Formats: sequence, structure tokens, C-alpha cells
Amino acid sequence: MSGFVDKIKSHLHHEPRSDTVDSDAVPAKATAKVNGVVLAETDNYEFVEGNVYFPPSSIKREYFSASSLHTNCPWKGQSSYYDINVNGMLLTPAHLIIPDHATDLIPIQGKELKDAAWYYPAPFEKAARIKDFVAFDKRKVDEIAKA
Repeated sequence: MSGFVDKIKSHLHHEPRSDTVDSDAVPAKATAKVNGVVLAETDNYEFVEGNVYFPPSSIKREYFSASSLHTNCPWKGQSSYYDINVNGMLLTPAHLIIPDHATDLIPIQGKELKDAAWYYPAPFEKAARIKDFVAFDKRKVDEIAKA
């Protein structure tokens, strides 16, 4: 029981847990897609706090542009964000336009999928293994992990 309590306390304090990467639980391949277009694909990723972090070499950079958003995590450090633009079409989550279409994306001129991915360019020591690795907002990007 004490191990369970320690895991809960660790999670509540946003500290890295020793069980964030479990080779038995992590599928062999992870893919991130938007409208069927592959944004990232790898079999060498990190799984932290429920998010798949893709190595920088697995990202298809042509779909990413820097966002001005930065957020802070108490144990990982400051994150930077990317906007996503696929095939020249700017995308927006459908639920912003049509209720009950929370997972669909609709192309709209003049809009883009804002702040859809993030990374830690200079993480704190405890999160060094995810330096520059990219995670995706699951509300905006179809993240698929396959065995």
C-alpha cells in the first residue's frame, strides 16, 4: 500500500515518477496524426504523465511553426509550443464550430491549430530525458500508439 501512496504523492507534487516509462506497458510504436497526415512517428519515445513525447528526429518539421505560448511545469521547467498547419490547410477543432464533433478537425481559411504541441528546450534536471521531445494536445491531434 505504501508504494501506491508514494505514487499518488509523487503525481500530486508533479515530480517525475520512476514508473513513467514501463517497457511492458509502452507500445512499440507511436504515431501522431491530423486528418490522416502523419506529424510524427517513432518506436523510441518517452511516456510521461500520460503523454507520448516524440524525439525531435521523428517530427515532420514542415507542419510545425513556433507559437508564442510558453507554460511552466514545477518539475519539468518552461515549455514552448508549436502551431500545426497540414497541407496548406489551416485546421481548427470542429467542436469550436459544430457541437458534438469534439474529435473532428475542419479546414478553415485564416485559422490554424494553435498551440497543438509542446516541448521543453531547457528542462530541469529531473526531466532531462525529454529535452526537445514533442508532445501533442490530445484534444487537437489524433495521437495513436500501436503495438
